[in-house]
Amino acid sequence: MTSTATNGKPSLPTAATNGGASRLVYAVVARGITPLVEHTSTSGNFPSVARVLLAKIQASEQTRMSYIYDDYAFHFVREANIAFLCLTDEQFSRKLAFAFLEDVKERFKATYPRDAVLEAGALAFNEGFSRVLRKQMDFYADPRRSEASYINHGWMSPGSQQATQGPAVANVEKLLRRGEKIELLVEKQPYNGNGKHSHEPRRGLSSMRFDARGSRRARPGGFLSHVRSVRGMLVLFIIIVVLVVSIVSSMCGGLDLPACQ
Repeated sequence: MTSTATNGKPSLPTAATNGGASRLVYAVVARGITPLVEHTSTSGNFPSVARVLLAKIQASEQTRMSYIYDDYAFHFVREANIAFLCLTDEQFSRKLAFAFLEDVKERFKATYPRDAVLEAGALAFNEGFSRVLRKQMDFYADPRRSEASYINHGWMSPGSQQATQGPAVANVEKLLRRGEKIELLVEKQPYNGNGKHSHEPRRGLSSMRFDARGSRRARPGGFLSHVRSVRGMLVLFIIIVVLVVSIVSSMCGGLDLPACQ
C-alpha cells in the first residue's frame, strides 16, 4: 500500500522485485490530449481516464510525475507537448515504470520525425508502434527479473533513475477540480508463470470512484437496481389487482357485483 514521505505526501514503494501480482497495465503516447499510440493486454476504462489525466497534465508544469489512484498508479514523462504515460499496479517498481517510459520515449523519437508527430491524427502510429509498447511492457514487467538486475545490466537510463528522486508523487485528486469525479475499471488477470500475464477471459473488474476530495464513492448500481426492482414489483401488483377486479366484476354482473350479493 501507499507509504508517507517526510513532507506529508504519499510515496510509491520501490519493490525489490516486480512480483507476480504487479503489472504494467496500459501505456500511451499522446500529443496534448490526442493519443498517438496505445497498448494494453487487458480490459477497462483506463484509456478514457488517461485522456482526462492527460488534459490535466498538459495544464500543469510537471514534466514527470506519479499519481496514485487507489491500488494503481499513473506515471508520466512529458517532453514539450508529447506525453508518455503508463498505468501500473501501485506496488510496481517506480524506477522500472520510469525506465519503461524513458525507453519508450527514446524509441518513439528515433522512429518518428518531429513534423510527423505534430501532424498525426489520433492513434495514427498504433499499427507501427503498438507492438513496441507491448514488447517493452512485457520486458519491464517480467516478474522473473529483480529491479537490481535491470540496473546491473544497464537497462535503466540515468534519467529514469533520477526520476525517482524528489517529491514527485501525489494522489490523483490533486489533478481534479472540486466536485469532479472519475472512475477507474481495470480487469484483473492472473500471472501465468511464463513471464507474461494471462490473457484468459475476464475474471472480474476492480472498480473505484474518486471525487475531488479523494473520497472513495460506492458505485450507485446496487441502489438503482433496488429502486428498479421495487418499482417493477409495484407495477406487477397493480396489474394483478386490475385483473382480479376485472374477472370478479365480469362474473358478478358488473363493478357493483349485483349477481354475487
